[in-house]
Amino acid sequence: IEWTHFWDLTAADQYNFRVLDGRVDQYWPYANRTRVFALHVRGTYGFTDEGQQIPFYLQPTLGGNDDLRGFQRYRFYANNRFYLNFEHRWHSFSGMDVALFVDAGKVSNDARSLYLEDLRVNGGIGFRFKFAETVIMRIDQAYGNEGYRFMWTFNNIF
Repeated sequence: IEWTHFWDLTAADQYNFRVLDGRVDQYWPYANRTRVFALHVRGTYGFTDEGQQIPFYLQPTLGGNDDLRGFQRYRFYANNRFYLNFEHRWHSFSGMDVALFVDAGKVSNDARSLYLEDLRVNGGIGFRFKFAETVIMRIDQAYGNEGYRFMWTFNNIF
């Protein structure tokens, strides 16, 4: 959990806000720990006072290589975000794991409308290339209702 307070030090004095960001990761290994179910949940909530706002470049986003992978990077942004990821990972051979995943999320300027209806959803398959149990590169292929995306990145998903 992270709490951040932003103060506008310019003469405009219109960008004073607070952000609460929380995330939970849970892993359930099975089959001699070579297979894992992974769950990742993240929520970001922005709080503004009357007459204040969060500038668009500091608003939480969804879409890209690390969340809602079936959508372009920074595709969705607003004051609040809810994101959910579920993966089934398994050991393919020494140096590579495979993952089937489903991502779902939503952004909204009103935190009360961040419920589990009308979520943007995508799914896909990913390949995690490892060296000494550390992911050094991953290739993900995702499909959402806006099309197909291929991603090649040099980090772990979460």
